[in-house]
Amino acid sequence: MEFPKGIMAKKPPENAPDFVIAKIAVKSIDFLEYLTEKDKEWVNFEILRSRAGNFYMKFIEWKQNDKRKAKPDNQPDFSEPSEPFIDYEEIPF
Repeated sequence: MEFPKGIMAKKPPENAPDFVIAKIAVKSIDFLEYLTEKDKEWVNFEILRSRAGNFYMKFIEWKQNDKRKAKPDNQPDFSEPSEPFIDYEEIPF
């Protein structure tokens, strides 16, 4: 398991609204160094909860599935999203 450097997930304050799930803190210099070491277009993480209830982040190594068929040259590449998916029904306001 690899933990990213320079970024961490924290529990929101107790007085935070219900729609605040986590707080993310980034130490920019350390995180940029970590991202540079990865040398990838996309870097994925999971936010997890420890047995003690604390939040933490884990790096996810994405590997392309060799079983995917090659796309024809005239087809757009939808393998990676250009924008994150937003479910507007889940926004509380």
